[in-house]
Amino acid sequence: MERESPEGRKMMDFRKSLPAFKEKERLLQAIAGNQVIVISGETGCGKTTQLPQYILESEIESGRGAFCSIICTQPRRISAMAVADRVSAERGEPLGEAVGYKVRLEGVKGKNTHLLFCTSGILLRRLLSDHNLNGITHVFVDEIHERGMNEDFLLIVLKDLLPRHQDLRLILMSATLNAELFSNYFGGAPTIHIPGFTYPVSAQFLEDVLEMTGYKLTSFNQVDDYGQEKMWKTQRQLVPRKRKNQITTLVEFREL
Repeated sequence: MERESPEGRKMMDFRKSLPAFKEKERLLQAIAGNQVIVISGETGCGKTTQLPQYILESEIESGRGAFCSIICTQPRRISAMAVADRVSAERGEPLGEAVGYKVRLEGVKGKNTHLLFCTSGILLRRLLSDHNLNGITHVFVDEIHERGMNEDFLLIVLKDLLPRHQDLRLILMSATLNAELFSNYFGGAPTIHIPGFTYPVSAQFLEDVLEMTGYKLTSFNQVDDYGQEKMWKTQRQLVPRKRKNQITTLVEFREL
């Protein structure tokens, strides 16, 4: 998909409409001037798909594209694969060229891949053999607000790595405003919030949904914690079991 084509222009217009585009220059300057930065933004603001592209495009324009190597972690494999597919589509390139992904037992990347999306576990596994992340220029850790075990452990390892890899840039991204917690952990790292959002998210509780839909719980539609219908189990328990006589029991025992 060429950028001069109608599809390419439509994609570029969409990228420019995202809230992250308005903060592009400020974000690039902050990342260039700080080893660690914490970025927060609402769901749909473009931080996950756009910020890695901004860095890659900036490095290419400045003549450092060949040395740019970006790793972006996601907490789940489906997220890593989906984001990689989306970013490659926005760039008008097949997946596996400049943009790729790596998850457990599966990956699509090539020798010219400069932007790799992977799970937190994949990056941790790489750190086991490559303690200094040689050749990596930028690391994005997305969805840090979820506080998964892999993500928390990854932050510990990366914090220990930063003094040994002064050229590495670490970008932490969160969909919530708890950026201060992570900023303090990294010695007061600067924080930037991307205002605005395109996909507002609201929380709905089960009790409210039942009331809004008028759904009524009865003895026929209740389920227990294991997903088993209570009425079905009750009826099964009420069915009388046929007692076996001693001869039948003895025959079955010998057949075993």
